Amino acid sequence: MIPEPISSFIINIVASVTLGTYEKLIKRNAEQELVKIVDEVLKLLIKNSIIRDFEKRDFLKLLKQYTENPVQLPKEYNNKYVEFKNTFNSILPSYQKATNFILLLKQDKSLEILQREISQRYNEEKQQLEQNIKELRELRDFDELKFQELNKKLKKLDIQKTIHLTQINELRKVNEVIEEKLYKKAFDLFSQGKIDEALSVLNEPNLRKDEKILDKKKKELANRRLLKARLLVLKNNYNEAFTNFEQAIKLYNHPVNIIEYANLLVELNYIDLAISKFKTILKLLKDTPKEKTEKELVNTAKVLNKLGTLYAEKNEITNAKEKLKEAYSIFIKLSSKKNYLLDASYVLGNLAKLHIIKNEYLQANEKYEEAINILRSLEKNEDILSVFAFLLRGLANMQVDIKDYKQANDSFDEALSIYKNLAINKPEEYMNEVATTMNDFARLFSVRNEIEKATITYNSALSIYIDLVNGNSIQLPFMEGFGSVLNNFALLLAFKTNKIPMAINYFEQALFCFRELSLQNPNGFLPKVASVLNNLGLLYQIKDREYALTQYNEALLIYEKLKKTNPYIFLPDIAGNLFNSMPLYVLNNEKQKANENYNEAVIIYKKLIKDFPKVYEIEYARILIRGVYFLKKDKNNLVKAKKILLKHSNTPIAVEHLKLIENLE
Repeated sequence: MIPEPISSFIINIVASVTLGTYEKLIKRNAEQELVKIVDEVLKLLIKNSIIRDFEKRDFLKLLKQYTENPVQLPKEYNNKYVEFKNTFNSILPSYQKATNFILLLKQDKSLEILQREISQRYNEEKQQLEQNIKELRELRDFDELKFQELNKKLKKLDIQKTIHLTQINELRKVNEVIEEKLYKKAFDLFSQGKIDEALSVLNEPNLRKDEKILDKKKKELANRRLLKARLLVLKNNYNEAFTNFEQAIKLYNHPVNIIEYANLLVELNYIDLAISKFKTILKLLKDTPKEKTEKELVNTAKVLNKLGTLYAEKNEITNAKEKLKEAYSIFIKLSSKKNYLLDASYVLGNLAKLHIIKNEYLQANEKYEEAINILRSLEKNEDILSVFAFLLRGLANMQVDIKDYKQANDSFDEALSIYKNLAINKPEEYMNEVATTMNDFARLFSVRNEIEKATITYNSALSIYIDLVNGNSIQLPFMEGFGSVLNNFALLLAFKTNKIPMAINYFEQALFCFRELSLQNPNGFLPKVASVLNNLGLLYQIKDREYALTQYNEALLIYEKLKKTNPYIFLPDIAGNLFNSMPLYVLNNEKQKANENYNEAVIIYKKLIKDFPKVYEIEYARILIRGVYFLKKDKNNLVKAKKILLKHSNTPIAVEHLKLIENLE
């Protein structure tokens, strides 16, 4: 039987569904059963001559109106109402879905009553407070403090009422979908007003036991999503893989689940998103309330190191330095165990790169030397030797930049020797590093105009990559290095030996490699595509201006697209592209376009020299000189350019442009 306090409520529901107006029932999947019950009840009432067939719809409408706005029914309907209710109650138990639904409505109704009572109680208190405030206003000796106190109580009352009513609404929503036994038991007690008993059911041991089971289940579900994400990565379906990684994190928000996703984002050059994920990991690690274990401290330091390198890529030097220093500090504190000195030295290498970005070569050299000396003091194993060679190669490249060619030669030589020895036992892992080191070593020979050595070294690197590409079913990992050697070798052939046809061939092969890679990882390899296009533009600008402009324009479109996600990183590339293409537009008699390129390049270089004056001042001076030479800009720009170049008069490029200024003055 339906309890009397809610019987009219139930009749309203069943009448509504029969009239097709109660959408909620469709969602609960009980509509059909309720329609059948009502239909059966009406047939019995008609059969027993309680109502007539033609008036059944009007009868239901009348019942619905009555339950929505209770007034006394017309006398002729009293008996019909009672018969309808009794017949409905007798038939209901044979319909399971409808019965369950009615039971749920009881709880909803209990909440409705509770909601009404709370509203009534708060309204009474509010009326009393408002009356007190009114009386206070009418007093001669108006008490301002008491007035403010009453107003605060009034505001607090409104807030409490909103909170309580919101909680009840949330309970109703949750109750519609939760079927769990412990919850139902506690909710039933709450519905009866037995709050203490409900809290007793929801005791901590009961909750922890079930939460532990749920935690395990969530972890299992997350692992399924992670597996699917990994398989999708193997098929290069990155967007769907990202969706599955995100779903795994929603299910089980744990550093282990996020780190794999974050590393993939780094690999694919989604720098901002990767930073976001590593910051989440860092927060989870740092928010652990208990004292950190050694493993947690190591993981924290590794995440800090990764964040530091990512911030460096975005030229956010302050953030990068802060994270790397914190990582180094953790590893040094743990350095009583020698294996953490390896990690500390790796972080020092990354700090050295920060100094290089800022042209602080002395400080960079100190960091490299400190890191290398740490590793020299350790007993050698594969991991230590690998990092040792990596740091030596970084140091050597810096030494090339500062023209310390003898030291660079020694550093490259030692790094190459280590990688070659490691490759004897693990060629699949280290031959790629051997070729990469040769590529960098050849750059040193090229800069020193040791063309024969550079050519031999580039050819050796190419031979390694050809073997790696031909000997592996998965070729993409080696195509990046292959393309890089081809591009660098082509620069040597074009601008040092004037072997233009061979250079074009190598540039086009490099372009093919990077285009292929960019199909799978646009953010990672489109910059390399644009770089090769720029090189082709340089090569063609004398013999075929139109083709050169085509290459420059495609490169510029790529940089503009990439700038949307990494605004600062690609500004130097855009400025360089505009610098190179501007004279071609002048020669094509497209003065307006040439002026646009010039103006944009000047704006970019002004922005860049604010942060990195030593790096971009010479480029800024060069664009000013080109403006005077090609576009007849104000000759005062030559004075500005000369002032800048005199600060860098120890560099060949500055000397060359100072002579050019003399010719133009």
